[in-house]
Amino acid sequence: MIYLVVSLGSVAINLLTTPARLWFVGLVVFWGLGVLAHTLTIFVFDRHFGGAWERAQVEKILGRPL
Repeated sequence: MIYLVVSLGSVAINLLTTPARLWFVGLVVFWGLGVLAHTLTIFVFDRHFGGAWERAQVEKILGRPL
């Protein structure tokens, strides 16, 4: 939600102040890529490398079950 509000606000500020230079595009694209990467990390990669995988790795390092 914050991403959308800030993005829309930057579009409005950009178009009202300097419509000849569209600087908001870089902000929206790169911040959007960051939000996408964060979302994938939480909802996709964490599912595959979640608690069971992490526990197995700790047990392997310690050489004993937890």
